[in-house]
Amino acid sequence: MLWPLTGFHAIAECLQGGLTPSGAKLLYARVGPRVRAILEAARILGVPCEQAPPADLDALVASLPPAARDHRGLVLLMDTVGDGPPGSPAAVSLGGFLSHLAPEEGALVVVLDSITNPHNLGAILRSCDQFGVSLVIAPPRRSAVPQGDDALIRRSSAGAGAWVPFCAEENLSAAILRLKDKGFWVYGAHPSPPAIPVHRADFACRTVLVLGSEGSGISRLVARRCDTLVSIPTSGRIGSLNVSVACGILLYEIVRQRGCP
Repeated sequence: MLWPLTGFHAIAECLQGGLTPSGAKLLYARVGPRVRAILEAARILGVPCEQAPPADLDALVASLPPAARDHRGLVLLMDTVGDGPPGSPAAVSLGGFLSHLAPEEGALVVVLDSITNPHNLGAILRSCDQFGVSLVIAPPRRSAVPQGDDALIRRSSAGAGAWVPFCAEENLSAAILRLKDKGFWVYGAHPSPPAIPVHRADFACRTVLVLGSEGSGISRLVARRCDTLVSIPTSGRIGSLNVSVACGILLYEIVRQRGCP
C-alpha cells in the first residue's frame, strides 16, 4: 500500500535522510523554486517524479487529517514501512531493546506520559532523532500514536519518526522499573520545585527522561519512579513551555552533559 506524505519540509527531510524505499514516487502539480529543488533531490535518489493535476493530488490526500491535506502541489507516495505507514514510529519491544544493550553501553530513553497531541509527538520525535535518543516509550491508549494521526506525526516529525525506535508500553511505571533494573537513572520534567534546574542535574550515561502532558504533567505513580525532577529556568509570564520545546531543551542539556556514547 502507498501512503501519501505532504509538506515541502517533511518531503525534503525524507529525501535527504534516504528514508524513501524503492516503491516511492513523487507527484507534483507545478514546478516552482522549492519544488524544483525537491524534484532534483528525488531524481538523484532514483525516485520517479510524475506531474499530476491538482485534483489527482487532492484525491490522494483525501483520507488524511485536515491539517495534512494541504499538499501545496507536492505529494510523496511511499510503500508501507514495517507494520505502519512510512514516517510513523518504528516499533520495538522493551525487552528486545534491553537485551541488545552492551554491559557498559550508555543509552538515552524518553518516556511520554499522556502526550496526546500528534503535532507535539511529531516534534518530540524530531528532537529525539537529532539528539540520538535510543528509545521512545509511550502508552498506546494515552498517546497520539494510535489515534489515526499518523499523517500528522509524519509531517510534524519531518520523517524523523521512522528512525526513532518506539515502544508501546501501557504500564509506564513497570517499564521504568525494568529500565532502572538495567542501571538507568530516571529524570522527570517538572516546571517548579521540588524540581532542580536542569543545568544542576548530574545525568547518568543511562538516562531516562520522562515528559508529561502540558495540562496535568507526569502522573503521580510515574513521578514516584523518578530519581530526580528537573526544570527549565524561565522568566515568561505564561505557565510553561510547550512540551515539544521543553523536550528539545532538556535533550540538548542531557547530551551536552553526559559525554558518553
